[in-house]
Parts: sequence; C-alpha cells; structure tokens
Amino acid sequence: MTIQDMTEEASLRQRVARLERWKNFAWFNLVCTLVLASWVVSKSSGSEHSNQDELRVHRIVVIDDANKERIVIAAPLKELPVVNGRASKRRVGVSAAIQFKEADGTERGGIALEEDGSFMFGIDDEHGRERAHLFYIPKRGAAVFLQSPGAKTVSLSDPPANDGEPSLRIVSGDDAVIEQWPQKIE
Repeated sequence: MTIQDMTEEASLRQRVARLERWKNFAWFNLVCTLVLASWVVSKSSGSEHSNQDELRVHRIVVIDDANKERIVIAAPLKELPVVNGRASKRRVGVSAAIQFKEADGTERGGIALEEDGSFMFGIDDEHGRERAHLFYIPKRGAAVFLQSPGAKTVSLSDPPANDGEPSLRIVSGDDAVIEQWPQKIE
C-alpha cells in the first residue's frame, strides 16, 4: 500500500465519520421534532375542565404572528410542496408528515412516511433545493445524501439485504464519480 493510498483511505475514513456524525445529528433532530409535536398536541388538548385523554385530528397547523403556516402535521399530507411560490409534484402520496415552511410557504424540510413504505427526513435550502436527505425506501435501502448546489453530492448508502454492499460516493455536478468506497474494480 502506497502513502497516497493510505492518505486516500484516511480521507475516506474521515468523510465516513463526518457522515455518521451528521446522520446521528439528523436522527436527534427527528426525535426532538417528534417530541415537540407530541408536546404541542398534548398541550392543545389539555384543559382544566377536560377529561379527554386524546386528541384525534387529521391536520395540525402551527402559524406565526402573521398568520402564515409554518409547521403542518398531517395524516395524510394532501397539499403539494411549494418552492419559490410554485407548487410541485410528489413522487408518491404521503400518508403522514411534518412539514416545515418559510413565511412565503416554501417548504424548507420535513419528515414523511409515504404510502409505499418509504420514510424520509429532508432539509432544503432557502431556494427550495434539497440539501440534506436521510431516507429508507424499501426497494433502494437506506441512505444519507448531502448536496451542494450544482457542485458535489456526497452519499452514504446501504442497499436492501442481498442487493449489494454499503457505499460512500462523492459525485460532481455533472454526475462524474469523484471518489467511491469501496473502489470499483474494472
């Protein structure tokens, strides 16, 4: 093994460690969001004179001081995502979700359970471009994607059982593979 190979391996190990830290951070945020949502629901249904133990609704909307929707918790989530004032299509129906919005309605991120069994946690930038994505899709497995606008995408993926092995890839804006682990032998 050459010094360059050892340096590249060390660099890939650092990248994998950073992605694993990001994944843990994303899961922590997911749990905190779900706890907060549960707390909001429990507080909204609680009253000194009420003996109701549960609140059953299809949709909860959290608004800001200007009466703009900022957080939507829904099952199913029927509205389309808005990016820069324009509605866009979804890949499949969303059976349950928490959607975070800017004041203008642009979706900035969310947590979704889709009808096909996929579960996703996404973060968008201020222009509505997907920047970070943690997901499980039954036919594709689990993955973490970090995307910079037009430059590079870093992905750490674990395909479904018996369908390949985990991989780390760095891809340029024109879809050329810059780095890949494990290395493909050609």
